[in-house]
Amino acid sequence: MGNLFDKLIDWVIVLANGKGSLSRKFSILLEGSRNRHIFLFILLAVPISFLAHSLYLAHKSLLIALIPILVLVAFALILLASNKVKQRLKDARNSNQIKLVGFNYDFNESVLRRIFASLTKYEFLDENKTRFSDFYNVFVEDFEKHDSIVHFNCTQPQLKYILEKFKYLKRGFDLTTFERSGKFYNKGK
Repeated sequence: MGNLFDKLIDWVIVLANGKGSLSRKFSILLEGSRNRHIFLFILLAVPISFLAHSLYLAHKSLLIALIPILVLVAFALILLASNKVKQRLKDARNSNQIKLVGFNYDFNESVLRRIFASLTKYEFLDENKTRFSDFYNVFVEDFEKHDSIVHFNCTQPQLKYILEKFKYLKRGFDLTTFERSGKFYNKGK
């Protein structure tokens, strides 16, 4: 609430000094969703108050006059609840999507050379596009240190089988981890 009050004071100062940055201040005020909702509530509260007052004067019943105010309060509560749900869903998605910086397998070079040799022997890897250094970099180094990509040349079930074997060597990995990395291509895709 204090932040909103500070923004309102800034508006008064801007109006006193000139209208130069009024639109910029207004957009800054509405940047936060909480400020946007407060502003919307105030905009709706003024005509609703006049409507409630008119209903009270027309019908002389406090109960009838409270109906528009109760609708406004219900609308505000629904808006706040939906915002809270959206925020929690966003937080849940963000916590599940941790940035992938590398596979960082604990292989020594000789083990990876044997795996690479076996995959190229049976033509599962495209030798023209994938060198051993690319293969090593993708599985051992951080992605920021290289631009290496591994190009497979096999069927989808074969690729799935190969990646399943790598998946079990690192806790928390699944097939979508390899897909999210963007470091694997199969037949150019």
